[in-house]
Amino acid sequence: MRRLGLLDQFEWYAYCRGDFVRLLGRRPSDIPAVPMRDYRGGASTYTFVGPDGRAGSADDVAAPFLDPIYSAREGVFGFPKTERIGGGLLYDYFRANPTSFAKNDNTIYRSAI
Repeated sequence: MRRLGLLDQFEWYAYCRGDFVRLLGRRPSDIPAVPMRDYRGGASTYTFVGPDGRAGSADDVAAPFLDPIYSAREGVFGFPKTERIGGGLLYDYFRANPTSFAKNDNTIYRSAI
């Protein structure tokens, strides 16, 4: 039996009477009361280092990824407009130039534990 999460560890019953619906959940006796940890793995974090492959140099700027439509939106909670990058533009650049991004294996490991 495959269990996906805490809600899957219950037997669910629905009682209907007219317009009233009552949903009850009962934990079967073969499932422990302590939920298992939901481990999904580490997140891969990449740093934009530019074409030269060095972080902190003059070529790692976000200007090529500026989204003028997204940047034209008003800020939330009364904040002013800000320049924002387009996620699609950045992803397309990442797909075309994967060497312009660096990943830190230590960061990936720490996000997994």
